[in-house]
Amino acid sequence: MLLPVLVLGLLGALSVGAVILGLSMAPATADLLVHNGAGELTYASSVTSVWSNKAGSEYIGVHYVNPDQATESLLQGGPNGKPTHSEHVQGPTAIKALGPFTKMQTVTGFTASGSNYVATEPASTAYTTPRGKSLTGTVQYLVTLQDGYLVNVVQTFHAQSPIGPFKGAFQYLVTHVNGQPIGG
Repeated sequence: MLLPVLVLGLLGALSVGAVILGLSMAPATADLLVHNGAGELTYASSVTSVWSNKAGSEYIGVHYVNPDQATESLLQGGPNGKPTHSEHVQGPTAIKALGPFTKMQTVTGFTASGSNYVATEPASTAYTTPRGKSLTGTVQYLVTLQDGYLVNVVQTFHAQSPIGPFKGAFQYLVTHVNGQPIGG
C-alpha cells in the first residue's frame, strides 16, 4: 500500500517540477512580442524600409518583395529623398534585406521601456562572422512595435575591435507593409 502512495507522490513532485521548469524557461512576454513582430514581417508580401546611420548622413531605401526580391536605393536628402542609385537583388541577397528585423527573432532578454523594447547582447554574439568574434563590448537594441509588426530597430554599438573602438548606431525603420504606410 505504501508503494503506490510513494509512486504517486514522486510523480506529483516531478509534474510540479516540470511545470516550474517550463515556466522559468519559457520566453518572456517582451521577447515573444518582439519575435512575433519580426516574424510578421517575413510573412508580408512586401516591406519597404529606410536604413540610416544615426548621424543622418546616409540613407538606404529597401523594398523587399516576398519571397526573394529586393531593390536597394541610395537616398539623397534624407529618408524621403530621391533615389540616386538603385540595385535590384534576388535570392539569398534579397532575403538579407530583412536581416536587421529578422535578427530580432534571435535576440533575447527584451524588457519594456515605455512603448519600446530594449535588449543588450555581447558584440561578439551579435556578429557571427570571424571578424565579429573578435569584438568585445555590447550591442543594444531599441525596438518599436506597431500593429503587430516590428517597425523600428535602433542598434547602438559600444564595442572594441583589435584595431580600435567600434561605436555608432544604425536605425532601420519600416515605412510600408503590404503597400500600406506604417511606422514612423
